[in-house]
Amino acid sequence: MNGVTLSATLDSRDAQRALAALERAGREPGMLLRPIGVVLIRGTRDRMQREVDPEGNAWEPLQPWYAAEKRNSRMLKESGRLEGSIVTEFDADTLAIGSRLPYSAVHQFGATIRPVHGPLLIFRTANGEPWGAAEEVYVPARPYLGISEADAQAVEDVVEQVMWRVARL
Repeated sequence: MNGVTLSATLDSRDAQRALAALERAGREPGMLLRPIGVVLIRGTRDRMQREVDPEGNAWEPLQPWYAAEKRNSRMLKESGRLEGSIVTEFDADTLAIGSRLPYSAVHQFGATIRPVHGPLLIFRTANGEPWGAAEEVYVPARPYLGISEADAQAVEDVVEQVMWRVARL
């Protein structure tokens, strides 16, 4: 043969090993779900800090009468318990993110709070002194759970990184 010749040999064993590793990863979704959960917790806490919903819309502001008595001006941040309670759980093929705190759904979806014991809700200052009362209080929804565009991109990045690492490509 005259001129230049290029020849290549394809060893399909490397490709077969990579595909087998990806198949195993598909049967063990925890390999993906755990890092995806970390990304979603980070996004949720970031939204709570910025006081926005997953679409980036600002939460409804605090009522002035409540803001005046609050220890700080941050919404959903009086004690930090709600933000600290955000966790993920996963099983064979499902990832869940949320909080088990009894009031977490009130902030996510909104609610009207009525007294359980007695005719009025009693409001107290930070040192425990009563300062007001009401028959009911409306708490507007301030959604913190959900998947923002940034979260979706971060999840895609995690999946790609894990798959590359699994396949060792």
